[in-house]
Amino acid sequence: MSQRMKWGAVLFAVLLAVAAGFYRWPISSAFFAEETGARLSQTLGLEMQRPARVHLRLLPVPTLYMVDVEIRGRDNTTILTAPEASARLALFPLFTGHFELAGVRLRQPTILLDLDSRPFALGSAISAAIAAKTDAADLAPLGALQVQGGLLHIVSAANRLDTLVEDVEGALDWPKLADPLRLNLRATWRGEPLAIEAGLGEPAELLKGGRSDSLLSIASSNAQLKLDGEILDGPSRFEGSVSANVASTSALARILGLPSATGLSNGRISLAANAVASLPMLTLGEMRLNILEQNFEGALAVTKAPTGLSISGTLATDEVTLEPILASAPSWIDTSGDWSDAPFNFRPLMALNLDLRISAARVKWRGHPLTDAAIELMSEGGHLTATLVEASAYSGLVKAQVAFAPAHSGLEAHASGSLANADFGALCADFGWPAYSGQGGGQFALEATGDSPAALVHALVGKATIQLGPGIVDGLSFEEALRRSKRRSIDVFNDMRMGRTVFTQAAATMTIERGGEGKLNAAMAGPGVSVSLAGSIDIAQRQLSARADATQTDENGVPSPNGPSLDFDITGPWSAPTIKPFVDGE
Repeated sequence: MSQRMKWGAVLFAVLLAVAAGFYRWPISSAFFAEETGARLSQTLGLEMQRPARVHLRLLPVPTLYMVDVEIRGRDNTTILTAPEASARLALFPLFTGHFELAGVRLRQPTILLDLDSRPFALGSAISAAIAAKTDAADLAPLGALQVQGGLLHIVSAANRLDTLVEDVEGALDWPKLADPLRLNLRATWRGEPLAIEAGLGEPAELLKGGRSDSLLSIASSNAQLKLDGEILDGPSRFEGSVSANVASTSALARILGLPSATGLSNGRISLAANAVASLPMLTLGEMRLNILEQNFEGALAVTKAPTGLSISGTLATDEVTLEPILASAPSWIDTSGDWSDAPFNFRPLMALNLDLRISAARVKWRGHPLTDAAIELMSEGGHLTATLVEASAYSGLVKAQVAFAPAHSGLEAHASGSLANADFGALCADFGWPAYSGQGGGQFALEATGDSPAALVHALVGKATIQLGPGIVDGLSFEEALRRSKRRSIDVFNDMRMGRTVFTQAAATMTIERGGEGKLNAAMAGPGVSVSLAGSIDIAQRQLSARADATQTDENGVPSPNGPSLDFDITGPWSAPTIKPFVDGE
């Protein structure tokens, strides 16, 4: 045989071998399921069903190609299906006729994760299988798992959870049982792209009931979450640090599966804390929380119960500014100037069970301050209550409470408050009327049922009172007006603005009947003058109609015999009432 023919034969053999290496050789599905299924069952406690077809290709690396892969748990529940899969094989075991998987790639798999089955808890099939391993078996190879175009279905009947994570792309790398585990995924959840990175330093020890250092990072365009610490008790408990950043409160409501709301301010939320998590509770200590431009420190406990999510704890802050919190609150007045009939929507808040205690050194609203405020937020079963337990304001003590509860026609609302021993002069000056100086107090209690500001106003019932001690009103003199009324009709805006009025006491009462209509009564007494007022108020129409009577008195407040008196009416809208005087009852 010539040299050329020899080389031709060698080349032909090589080409034939290469072609054979690249050819997909059919393999018995039963043999494959028996060979790899037994290893999968022994290693992770999972069962593999027979694929529809299996082929082996030797080049460029030995690889198995499978069609219609299905993996089940020990309870025969399907946990993974994939129309196509490929498995890279270790070379040396192949020479002995055994398949040892070095890596698996799943195309368009569907993975079911049932949290109620606690698949990684002590006593589960996976943890039991791993716990039975010897130290030598810890060196058993596992390999890497790659997912392309996957769908992850997460369910929990106990927690009423059923959600899909779509377009899953990435890899899980766990070379051997004793090696660290690393996970890197990209996916889409509720329309948001996600990047997930996770790691366990000693996953086998963890599944045997020990502990492992852990790291989890989840990032999307609207939220970031990072956990760094230890998982223990196989694995039902986490201890470590947690940090989170959410772009807006609406994004947080969407993540938590809460109903959407109108009027909820939409500021950024960030959190950093030491965390202890064990089902079904998460405890956050040494927490720093920034929400709606407010900074808090404290501790929280978050509990997942059948009735919903519960949050309890204590928070403290140097200052709370209400403007960012109320920036998107529903307006009580519409664009036409009437009470708004836009419906309230407190569903997100009422979907949470709250038990929060907040202490604030200062609370500000449009420059009006409260100091040393103690606040409680309570919500349970759809009943929401916000209580200002106490605070200091204008040298006095202020208390208030607002409560909402579901009702047949919307919401049942209650509001009450009181201010005691306050500097009413400073209060009036803060709201643009610096003429008054004196001490006093007041209280109110209101209730109504409705689904909008307009409905609440038309159903309003309640009472408000004010009591004032000795005081002075500069730029308003009833005495001067009474003296001038003896000679002529007075000019309200000129004759009454000369001098001041000094009084020893004053009080006012407003009683509101259902329908938003109410009665006004007020009285003021002092040396030289006594003033009384009676009339009505229409809350729905924001109209006032009252008559005031001023009578001259002596220094002890006793009406002067045959002394002058002055009557005048106050009528019209609250924003611009008309004051029309009557002398001697004319």
